[in-house]
Amino acid sequence: MAVKKAAASAVLLLLSLVVTGAHADHTSVVEKLNDRFMDTYNRQDVEAVSQLFTEDRIIMRTGMDAVHGREGSEAILRNMFQMGVVKMVITCDEVGPSDVTDTLYERTHYTFFDRKGNIVETGKSLTILKKVAGEWFYHILITTSHPAKKSHDVIKEEIDAFRKQYMEEWEEQDAEGLASLYTCDAKFMPSGMDVVHGKEAIAGVLKNMFNMGMARIHLDDEEITPIETTEESLYLRGYYTLFSAEGDVIDHGKHLVVMKKVDGQWKVYVASFNSNTPLPPESHDEL
Repeated sequence: MAVKKAAASAVLLLLSLVVTGAHADHTSVVEKLNDRFMDTYNRQDVEAVSQLFTEDRIIMRTGMDAVHGREGSEAILRNMFQMGVVKMVITCDEVGPSDVTDTLYERTHYTFFDRKGNIVETGKSLTILKKVAGEWFYHILITTSHPAKKSHDVIKEEIDAFRKQYMEEWEEQDAEGLASLYTCDAKFMPSGMDVVHGKEAIAGVLKNMFNMGMARIHLDDEEITPIETTEESLYLRGYYTLFSAEGDVIDHGKHLVVMKKVDGQWKVYVASFNSNTPLPPESHDEL
């Protein structure tokens, strides 16, 4: 009896060692694949990253429809690189076999960074890996992202860059270029006229302003404040100065602007401004 119990214990121990060894092998395989992913992503090598996935891959990012196949997944990568999301770190939390032969799952948490090393996104992911021709590939990936809250300094840098572009477009007298910095449903609220709706109409008003000799604009923002603590909208409060081609001041006044992010870029949603120049007194016909 004692011999049978000893034999049974030995078998259980052997099975335990096999399972543990298999799990260790799976974890090692997945972590090596993760290392390759981080290396190729951080080199911004779209093709090399793409080769780590099956051809029939499915990518399910937060805030967008599921993307099937190579072309769509590579488009996501290019878009992220263009937006300055150029580095990522993956930490593996769990690896396990599935009930399907040659299939594993991995649970991770990850962090994306911009070129300056600022965190732009953190999140969790669940990935199904598939063995094809003896090699492991990512097959299905779903992420749950948490956009990192940007510091005021980062937001200010973005708005400073936007303001510079706006003033340059104005100096070039490029009405269409300026209008492209507004949302499609933007509202333009200058003094002395009705609200102007939409980019095309705003471009028309800007052309008229150029024709009136407003050759250059200078903008100063005293306040940059997120709205409802989100990173998708904010307001600017400040001052503007308009100059003629000869450099003479034509007008000086105040502005209040609401901005929204569209496809990762800041755009003007509502712009209102008025002049500091006193209105001329009303004239009355003599009796």
